[in-house]
Amino acid sequence: MVAANPIEQFSNVAIRQRIKCLKPENGLPMSVQWSPIPYFYPVQILQFGFDYFMRNRTEQRKLIERRLSNKDDFLVLKSGEK
Repeated sequence: MVAANPIEQFSNVAIRQRIKCLKPENGLPMSVQWSPIPYFYPVQILQFGFDYFMRNRTEQRKLIERRLSNKDDFLVLKSGEK
């Protein structure tokens, strides 16, 4: 199945059936696409990183747009927040 939007093919990489788990030490996906033993597959690692990068960019943009649309609303970060 091909996604209508090319960007959609990279979304939700972590919940694909061929992703067995995320390695706790580094958070990278381990695949079982061609072997029953989980292994690192570079293309899926790239798609996984791209998914999180794009999600961060779009969610951050929504926050900025919301803040700019309401001039009385200020974003106050507590110490340690990013």
